[in-house]
Amino acid sequence: MEGETATRSISLSTGSNTLDWGLGSGPAYDADVSATEVTQTEDPSLSVDGTTVASYSGTLADGETVTRSFSALSPGSHDLSTSASGGVDHSASWTEHTVTEDPAVDVDGDGSAELSHSGLLADGDSVSQEVDLSTDDDTVSVSTSGGSTTTVRVKLQERSNSANPGVVVNGQKRTVGRDLADGETETLDLDESLLQEENNVTVVMGSTSADAPAPRVDFAYSHTASSSRNVSTSEGEWREVYEVNKTFATNVSNASFLLPFGEDVVRFKSVEYRVENSSWTSLSPSSWSTTNTTLRAELGDAAKGETVAVKARAQKVDVQNGAIQVTEPTTPGQALNTEFVVESHADGFGIATEGTRVLDVRAPSWDSPSPSSVIEADGDQTLLLPNAAAGSTARVSQSPLVADPATGDVEVALEQTSSPPRFSVSPGSTIGDSVTFRWRDTTGGMTYSLYSLTEETAKASATSGGGPVDLPDDDSGETFQISSDANAGAQTGTLLGGGSLADTLLSLLRGGGFVAIALVSVVGLFLAGSWAGRESDSLGEEQTGFGLAGLGVIIAVPILLETLNPGSISSRIGQAASEALSSALGPSLVLGIIAVMVLGWGFFKSRKDETTIKIEGEKK
Repeated sequence: MEGETATRSISLSTGSNTLDWGLGSGPAYDADVSATEVTQTEDPSLSVDGTTVASYSGTLADGETVTRSFSALSPGSHDLSTSASGGVDHSASWTEHTVTEDPAVDVDGDGSAELSHSGLLADGDSVSQEVDLSTDDDTVSVSTSGGSTTTVRVKLQERSNSANPGVVVNGQKRTVGRDLADGETETLDLDESLLQEENNVTVVMGSTSADAPAPRVDFAYSHTASSSRNVSTSEGEWREVYEVNKTFATNVSNASFLLPFGEDVVRFKSVEYRVENSSWTSLSPSSWSTTNTTLRAELGDAAKGETVAVKARAQKVDVQNGAIQVTEPTTPGQALNTEFVVESHADGFGIATEGTRVLDVRAPSWDSPSPSSVIEADGDQTLLLPNAAAGSTARVSQSPLVADPATGDVEVALEQTSSPPRFSVSPGSTIGDSVTFRWRDTTGGMTYSLYSLTEETAKASATSGGGPVDLPDDDSGETFQISSDANAGAQTGTLLGGGSLADTLLSLLRGGGFVAIALVSVVGLFLAGSWAGRESDSLGEEQTGFGLAGLGVIIAVPILLETLNPGSISSRIGQAASEALSSALGPSLVLGIIAVMVLGWGFFKSRKDETTIKIEGEKK
């Protein structure tokens, strides 16, 4: 409307500002602009004694205020200053707080503080300290700095001297005979006759009044050894040696030594002793015993100043994925026969040791034991017990069978009750390794065969010269039987029908009579041929036929036996020839065969060269 006005206020920043406005629609109008200068405070701060203690970031308009609080002002006067852009006004107020400065406490009245604190303690702050009081200390004196005050609270704990303390050793009592003050010590010397191998020691105190606190005492017990003792141990992968040297300070009756071996010891190889620097001597089995794997040696009487040593060697095992406790180790000089209990068992459980002689598990306490041994070319052996569990028990010994792979390894599982002995072979981590099977349970002069029940054939054979026999093969998956002359029928009965003639012939072929049979067969064959040739002119065809038939039998019998039992003839011909040629009778045997053949041939020739004239009358 004409004559009507409108007013608007805006805030401008300091400096030059430009105002633009539009006319819009309608008639023209007039505008009037006026400005009022306003002063504001920017970024004010407050300092006390030159140190900034409060500040504000930004601007404060006229009449606008900001409050800041700070602490740690000490009593007295202080310089207060402000700083800001555009000027600032301030006002200050404070609240008085009372604190304690450098408090100290004198508890015995000598003018010197036994308890003190350097610095200020604000309201609610406290400091705790301990001090020893005598029975005469019944007042305290408190002092502070700067006229401050404090409160002292005293907490007493009654203590008493140790009343006639003492000690009881193996039932014998010894006391100090008086009270001991705090920090005071007393030494009691006891007769060494009171000491035993295991000692029972008890601390005792004298009597006190009923309202007195219970007496206490610190106690240190020690004794000087009557003998000096040195212990040394050494361990290899599969062996442990324990040696104890002891010098006796007094005469000792029935001196004994304890040698605590590890729980993995399965066999004690030897126990020896010596006095001073004498030679080591084997200790009689009656003079030592074992509790699990701890060996106790009894040496009899020892003189003062005498040095005695005991040394024991043991074979140990490495238990994989589990643990065992040997409950009955094997004693020196005895064949391995160790009892153990399985303490823990996980997948892959095995008992590793050294040696290629297959381990035999006896009297297992668990069902389906299925033990086997993996034997490596380096001589290590791991006994596998897949079905054992924690708490299972068994005995382990060495079987007469040795499995010695040339490379790699082989797994062997013994059949526990088979007779003749049987075992199964399978490859270990590698396949196709050559293996020498050595049978130790032999009799001199007997021939032993490695008979494959899988392939129904003898893989190898050898005659014992009084010791083990080697039977080479490989680690192919097969079941074998160790056959000898004594149990040949058990092997061949199914092949030849169990006939007595067959058993007898094969027993002879496996025994020491093979050389004689071979010699008789060769000589008989040559003489039969010579006779047949010489008599063919004078005998009839029927007689000659009988001779040739006999010759055929001599040839056919070995062929038949070789067919029914492969290797029974061919392997023994090579073996017999090798044994004969290597023996002292070898040259004589060869020369004898040659001589018989030469004589026979000469006889045959002389008969053929004779001229026979037959005169026969003619009938008229």
